[in-house]
Amino acid sequence: MKALSSIRRGAGDGHGSVQGKAALPDEEAFDGSGTIVDAAHLSTGSGRPPQGAAEAAPAADRSAAQERVRNGSDPGASAEAARAAPDSIPYDLHEGSDLPERVAFGLANAEAAGGHDWEATGSLVAPLGFEVEMPMDTSSAGFPQSDSVPATGQPQCPVAPEIAVMAIEQNGLAVVVWEADGRIVSTNAAFARLTGYTAADFGRWNLCLLASGRHDPEFFSALWDGVAASGRWQGELWIRARDGREISCLLGLSALCEAGAVRRYVAVFADLTAERHAHEESLRLAHEDPLTGLANRRLLIDRLRQAISGARRTGAGVAVLFVDLDGFRYINDSFARSTGDEVLRLTARRLLGCVREQDTVARLGSDEFVVLLPGIGDGTQAMTVVRKMGAELFQPMALGSREQKVTASVGISLFPDDGTDPQALIQHAETAMFGAKARGRNSYAFYRRQMTEQVQSRLHLEASLARALERNELSVVFQPQIDVANGVVTGAETLLRWQHPELGAVAPERFIPLAEESGLIRPIGSWVLRSVCEQLSSWRREGLGPLRLAVNVSPQQIARRKHTDQLMAILAKYWEPGGAMELEIEITESSLQTSEDSMAAAGLFKSAGATLAIDDFGTGYSSLMTLRQLPVDRLKLDRSFIDGVTADAGRARLAAAAILMGRTMGLRVLAEGVEDDAQLAFLRRQGCHEAQGFLIGRPMSATDFRELVLRSRTGH
Repeated sequence: MKALSSIRRGAGDGHGSVQGKAALPDEEAFDGSGTIVDAAHLSTGSGRPPQGAAEAAPAADRSAAQERVRNGSDPGASAEAARAAPDSIPYDLHEGSDLPERVAFGLANAEAAGGHDWEATGSLVAPLGFEVEMPMDTSSAGFPQSDSVPATGQPQCPVAPEIAVMAIEQNGLAVVVWEADGRIVSTNAAFARLTGYTAADFGRWNLCLLASGRHDPEFFSALWDGVAASGRWQGELWIRARDGREISCLLGLSALCEAGAVRRYVAVFADLTAERHAHEESLRLAHEDPLTGLANRRLLIDRLRQAISGARRTGAGVAVLFVDLDGFRYINDSFARSTGDEVLRLTARRLLGCVREQDTVARLGSDEFVVLLPGIGDGTQAMTVVRKMGAELFQPMALGSREQKVTASVGISLFPDDGTDPQALIQHAETAMFGAKARGRNSYAFYRRQMTEQVQSRLHLEASLARALERNELSVVFQPQIDVANGVVTGAETLLRWQHPELGAVAPERFIPLAEESGLIRPIGSWVLRSVCEQLSSWRREGLGPLRLAVNVSPQQIARRKHTDQLMAILAKYWEPGGAMELEIEITESSLQTSEDSMAAAGLFKSAGATLAIDDFGTGYSSLMTLRQLPVDRLKLDRSFIDGVTADAGRARLAAAAILMGRTMGLRVLAEGVEDDAQLAFLRRQGCHEAQGFLIGRPMSATDFRELVLRSRTGH
């Protein structure tokens, strides 16, 4: 539960000035350094009254009311005095709540009781839960003297102290009284009920049990400034109860003077829990859609204003996605309204699962949602999120005994190109959404028809890549691998190539990342695995073995068990383990760290009869213990290990150490990126098992690779 902002009233100032930022529920209070202050100070140098504070005389507009309370001539003036005194009353509780008046009333009665011995009434005795190091000589400790706090001795009151005590008890207010030197005098039973502590739980001088850690030294300095200036302070204070609960209390603190010097302090606590819960509920209702729990239009507008303000400072972009469900009216008309509500709730959860923590998903009404993406680079990132949302929404929704597929049309607007204020960006995104629906639904569109050349090219390339499989534009090539000791070809790494009918050969570094980001890598990767299995079977029938073909598996293909199961189904259908032909699955270090399912995939591949290689070893972070636990057969040293080994002694030592580590672990070691004879000779001296690179052979067709294998075995 986050602390509420407070209004700090200055001496003699009839207007409240906000102290701190009125935070939305998802914000946190920080000090100037960005660190949450964890201290509970009522101690020397921080929380005790500062030296010289008595010089701040109370303002004339409140001194009269305070004096009537002090001398007991008008107990009813206590609320007026509390409102006039410097305070830190929570802004959301100061209006419409009787708690400030109740605390002021209780404080006036406590003053009237003059530090009455609560134990005499059968109440428990327990100290206040803060460390207090009060100076023995309070006349020089910054407390008000006779010229600032009326020195009337024991406060006089038209009612007996016993009646004042009874009034406080009946109000359920917790009271603590301590001497000027810090000794606890008494507390009442309400304090024990509030905190859960009894007298036996406290040491005489250990007053830290109630410390919440929410208040910094400046808070307590301001508190004691108020006491020094007017003799009292009222505001919000967090304490920690025995059971660990943090309790927000409205605290009234008063200094009792005698012969011009402070004799005792009286503190009265009122529990703010109910009021705080009511306030938080009102905040929630003001900013949250009641059906889905998403942000509503009001909160969306506020977040969008903040995102635009931040973008103007940093130069980053902002994207607004307007999402409208296709055919939602049919669902509402065909089924019970509760079914439609469940579709909206499921949609909300799926949209939330597609965005970052700093993004906002809002529901504007009916089946209209808006996603706010602050701090993006360009429209490319927005497209990535839209594709992810489309894939998630298309998954069947379980609605009772049936399943329902839902699609959406999405419009995208970008700041600052499509608008510079929240209303314009939302409106333009909605306009683009209607354009997407007009094109056939289940699609997305940017508000501006003329997108940047980069986005246009990317869209065209992605659309072409999605059709590449069915148009037979993709192919598999083979880069040979040899035994370093004798030069015989032992296998090949299979690589993907794309021959576009208009663009020609598209570089892998251009379309592979696109396939990864768009999710096309899964169907493309499955096609590659099936093609390699079929090629191995063909060469097995020809008797070309022994031979090994390695297939790269993307992290996306093994991130979830259902994706791995798709690959296992291909292996079960197209791969025949055993014999002279070997299928190897290459997985990068980073992919093994994405999820538990990724780690489990390694064992599944081994169970299907494939071998396992760690690709690009040395470029990620792998625990050696993790490697030992995996059924790894081969380490593939990244080309960065090999580059420069003949000219740089440091690189040579590093490569030699990596080779030795792999051999020590009982693994085969293959070096990538071998481009000259000197590098190959170095690998041979270090005991590296296999090599791959342009020196050995560039990627080639299946026919050319077959001929290379035969030539290497005959020595021609």
